[in-house]
Amino acid sequence: MNDNFNHMIKETGKSIYKISQESGIPYTTLNELVNEKKNINYTSAETVYKLCLYLKCDMSDILNDVIFLENGKGNYLGYHYQWKKADQGIELHITDNNKDLTLLTLKTMCTDLYDCYMKQVPEMMIENYDEEKREWEGLL
Repeated sequence: MNDNFNHMIKETGKSIYKISQESGIPYTTLNELVNEKKNINYTSAETVYKLCLYLKCDMSDILNDVIFLENGKGNYLGYHYQWKKADQGIELHITDNNKDLTLLTLKTMCTDLYDCYMKQVPEMMIENYDEEKREWEGLL
């Protein structure tokens, strides 16, 4: 947790105390972030903004990866699909004959591909699943 943030802090070569004095961010806040007692993604926007100004970086440089697809859902080829949060990422689930099946697990995702993952990836995975299912049923 807070790996990106901690990396940026280490690159400054400064103590948390010094950063607190120079940035105006309370020492306790910085200490909680560095020691991972607090997730930087749940820190106030004002603190993140001040950190970005101080570190001369973008928010994406210090925030933890975020899973944007959670609860994205739809229907395709008669299957209901939904992206669900997993322990270390996100999973694409479908419902087939009242059974919940996992078709894909992603550990990370590039936010630039949001639209692709939201619709195109589920449709491609469902097409592959449906084709394999039909082939398997044809063998019985």
